Amino acid sequence: MKKKSAQMLSFGITVAAMANLAVSVQAADLPYCWGTTDSDVFSNMQQLDDKGMMAWVGKSYGAQDHYKVLAKENSSDTACSSFYVAYINENQLRFTLRPDLNAYNQAVEIIKQYYPNLACGKYSSESDAYLYRIVDPFAPEDTYELQNLQTEVSSAEIADALMRDLAKAGLISEFYSWGQTARYYEVQKLRSESGLTYHSDTDVSWTAVEDYLRAKGLDWTVVKHDYYYQITPKEACAFETEFALAADLYEAYDLQPEYLCPESITNSVLGTNSLAVDGDINLDCSIDIADTVLLARFIAEDQEIEITGTGIGNGDLDKDGSVTMSDVSVLLRQLANLD
Repeated sequence: MKKKSAQMLSFGITVAAMANLAVSVQAADLPYCWGTTDSDVFSNMQQLDDKGMMAWVGKSYGAQDHYKVLAKENSSDTACSSFYVAYINENQLRFTLRPDLNAYNQAVEIIKQYYPNLACGKYSSESDAYLYRIVDPFAPEDTYELQNLQTEVSSAEIADALMRDLAKAGLISEFYSWGQTARYYEVQKLRSESGLTYHSDTDVSWTAVEDYLRAKGLDWTVVKHDYYYQITPKEACAFETEFALAADLYEAYDLQPEYLCPESITNSVLGTNSLAVDGDINLDCSIDIADTVLLARFIAEDQEIEITGTGIGNGDLDKDGSVTMSDVSVLLRQLANLD
């Protein structure tokens, strides 16, 4: 494997700067909230129950059925609201190869031990897995996704073994297991007016809808326009209230509000890099004296070392935001079972 120059890596450099980490978002109360993303788009968001209303988004772009609807909390702006539909890639894992011309071929041979009928670069329904290089402006170069075509439920044991084999061979710098990547889609209201709008061709009894609103004790009115119907609250309400009514009407009458989802504003979301383990500097899925030596050489600005941003991040053992000899001391004490 080619040597990677450490010329730009200096003593005491901050971990965040070198590892090029994405912005962290905290939403632990939400299922499938991935720890990092390319922006803070999911910060301070809540999950909404759409009752299946937004399933068309994924079907339009070939996504799976497993999704979450996320929106800003306590938003009173119903006139220009948008929200997000996030689809979990439950049968896809992602990894980034280290910069070596032969890394790809070696990775393919390792993957074939688990998926003998692997399709590379060109999808085939007869294959048991499909490996392809992704085009994502936020992903590192030489990032690939592996899609399991064999079974509906992907094996966690295979993912773990595959990660270890690739890491032991020194081929990868990042690894995200099944369900740790996703696609998100920003959905916008088609019209700027407050309230819900529906196409005029919608096959429903609007008298029945009015009766439904009254039975629910909701002070909303149904107004017919030239090309659409509009359901408007008498007083301004939070977006989540409006969305909840839309979901109820969808469940009761199969009414689909007029929402717009431009494909151009989709992007990827990443979870936790499985190789981000404190003390594993050389990313071989084990922590030993070799990691201590590599960390010390990095701090000494050794120009011949081979180290990744993930490895540097794993070297900040005292969690002070930089990598120094203090971290080497912490690692040595851990190996000696002194801490």
